Amino acid sequence: MDLTGYESFAQQASNLYRVEKHPSISNRATLYFFEAAHPYDLAFTSSERRQRFCELAMLLRRNSVMWCPSLIPENETDAVVQVNGTTIDRPNGKVMKVKGDVQFNVAKMPYEVIDLWYGCFSLDNKPLPRSQTALQSFMPKAAHEVYVLGITNVPSNYMGTTEISDYFVSYLGPSLFFVLTSTAAAPQDRKKDVNNVFIVICRRSFIVRMSHLEAMDINSVRKDGLSSNDFSAVGCTLRINEASLGFVLVNATTAPVEASVRAAAVRGIMSNFPFGDTSLDIGVRFDYFIVSGALGFGEDFSTNDMLVKQMKAGNLMSDMKEENAPSNISSRSNPMRIFYMSRPRICRLDVKSYQSSRALEGPNVYANIDVFCQRPFLATFGQQVPRVRLFFKDLVIAGARIPQINQPEVHLSSEWIDCSPAIAPLQKEADMYSLTKAGCPTLCPTISNTDYLRLQHVDFTIYGTLPTTTDKKKIVIASGTLPLKNVATLGENVEFSFPLYYRGCNVGSMQGEVSTFYNESIATDLEAAGLPAQAANMHIVDCFENQMLLGGSWQPANEGKASALPWSKMTELSTPATKDSFTLPEGGNWRWGSEWKAEKRPDDSEGWGYGLVVRNAVEKKRKEHVFRRRRWVRAMHAPSATALHEFIKKENTPADN
Repeated sequence: MDLTGYESFAQQASNLYRVEKHPSISNRATLYFFEAAHPYDLAFTSSERRQRFCELAMLLRRNSVMWCPSLIPENETDAVVQVNGTTIDRPNGKVMKVKGDVQFNVAKMPYEVIDLWYGCFSLDNKPLPRSQTALQSFMPKAAHEVYVLGITNVPSNYMGTTEISDYFVSYLGPSLFFVLTSTAAAPQDRKKDVNNVFIVICRRSFIVRMSHLEAMDINSVRKDGLSSNDFSAVGCTLRINEASLGFVLVNATTAPVEASVRAAAVRGIMSNFPFGDTSLDIGVRFDYFIVSGALGFGEDFSTNDMLVKQMKAGNLMSDMKEENAPSNISSRSNPMRIFYMSRPRICRLDVKSYQSSRALEGPNVYANIDVFCQRPFLATFGQQVPRVRLFFKDLVIAGARIPQINQPEVHLSSEWIDCSPAIAPLQKEADMYSLTKAGCPTLCPTISNTDYLRLQHVDFTIYGTLPTTTDKKKIVIASGTLPLKNVATLGENVEFSFPLYYRGCNVGSMQGEVSTFYNESIATDLEAAGLPAQAANMHIVDCFENQMLLGGSWQPANEGKASALPWSKMTELSTPATKDSFTLPEGGNWRWGSEWKAEKRPDDSEGWGYGLVVRNAVEKKRKEHVFRRRRWVRAMHAPSATALHEFIKKENTPADN
């Protein structure tokens, strides 16, 4: 149903298997259905409405498990919840009837531990092994939930076909496993010197946990001293529940080039993948990031390991780690290696084994990994809490590798932020950049539950123009991510610091202070009151005007005929709520931030919704409608964020406390 109550499309809910939030546009989402001709792209009027819709849509998927600790009985770790037919009160006051019932699973713990196998090997332009027995020591059958496999130097006759993916799913068991994506099966529009492939396979029961699948190979790096087939790569990205994973497989020869040139080639090839939110540097784009392959630096695993030296010098893959390699990896010439990183404090990745198989002829490496994947949070049926906002100040960007830029600004973004990104101008001070006096960005979460917020992060991207170029288009200068664990503390100011990256390399740092305060206004309410979406220290009050059709004209509703007062609260139609009943809090220099305004609807500029009963007056006007109602809003302006926080805290504290 759209906002006017009309059906925009219809699909069987039981066929829904994937719900994807757009990674960079905070009010977009995509739904995937079995047996549907195409996915459905949806646009919402706000990020919060997208969040609520996606929560309910995820409940409809088979075998889905949501995170909602407030619904779990004491001494239990999970529960099955049954919801019978009722009504849904929408944020704009519209009420929709729901028929039937739904049953879903909820968990107390935020993470699900996924058993992931990641491996890569080279075919050396030879056919696939005739005997699948050779694979057993490399890729154990049916032992893991998700398999991500990278293959280099693939013969061209396999490209553009499903032969490779069919081979591996046949080996694992087609009744249990399903190929989610394979770059080999994609149409091949050009002849390449080197063919590399990524294949993602998961258990069939895990299909609903997987989303945001992208996979592609990219052109060889073109640099002085490098031939067309010296450097190539293939990459893929996916999500398991709410956790994003990025994989890059580099295929580099041992061509005699300087280590700095080789590092630059790897940086460039990593950064060319257009996965996820491309406004973020590749080094901070994913919760988990894995780079693997034969990188060709030479002297691997020795005291003179050139790859490790480049990493320590900050020239490549900053802050990435590698497990201790056994001899069957370290003894190979130009061995394949696996490096990884996870978002600090809120993500966890445990490598259980790091090995190479002697049964396969070519270079190979694999890792068995436990990935802690955050479950989707269910706020709709969970404990209701006051809204909060995050206030940032005293931001300072410093680093010898941060170039001088013109028109600098910082973008703060994340999927859980309403109207993401928030943008604030910067100014140069000596060798640093800081917020201007007009800065101090604020973030409005779509979910204010503190258990949820502490496991989220905020992405920061520095934009500007380079003075050495004539192009005035702003470009990404550096990116970083701030985990909110131990930072988003209600009612407190907390200092923070985190690294900034460019092309996966640490180039500087950002420091600042963040405050988390109650602040119940959201962008759509502020705009309804005639205020900017980022207006600070505003508290929205509202009431509903109810009317009925009598003698051909609209008259104020009466409780006898309409079961509603002329002016009421949203759902409590018999509770009076008039414009004059709202007064400013005593003391503290509070003032009105706007006049009363009727919230407009897409189908009615005066804000009226119509229906056969007042409570369900949410539709576009039709002849048979005899009731209508609209929402009026007004903003109260608090003298400070702290004053607003204390006011809301008092309003939500039980009287006996």
